[in-house]
Amino acid sequence: MKTLLKGVDKDHNTVILRTIQNVFLDIFGEKTLKKVRQILKDNYSLDWPEIPEKSEVFAAALKEIFGKGATIIEDLIIENLYNSLGKDLPAKNNYTFSDYISSLMEDDRQVICFQKS
Repeated sequence: MKTLLKGVDKDHNTVILRTIQNVFLDIFGEKTLKKVRQILKDNYSLDWPEIPEKSEVFAAALKEIFGKGATIIEDLIIENLYNSLGKDLPAKNNYTFSDYISSLMEDDRQVICFQKS
C-alpha cells in the first residue's frame, strides 16, 4: 500500500507545482516566476519540488515576499488546485494554505485506503 500512497503523493505534487506555476505565470509572468523560484531557493532553502511537502515554508515565504498580497496568491492557488482536481473547495474557518494542501492529500489517501480493502 505504501507504493500506492507514494504514487498519490507524486501525482498530487505534480498537480500542486503545476498549479502554483500557472498562477504565478498568469499574475506575474515568467520573469517574476523565475525570480521567485530563485528567492525561495536562496533565502528559504526551498527547492521548487519541495513545495508540496513544505507548504508551510512556502506560505511563510510568500507572506514575506508579497506581504498581504500573499493571501490573494494563496487563494488563487487553492481555488485552481481544487478545480483542476474536480473537487469542491471546502470553506473552513481558520484554514491556512498548508491546511488545504494537507487536507487535499489526506482525503485522497483515505479514498485509496478504503478502495484497497
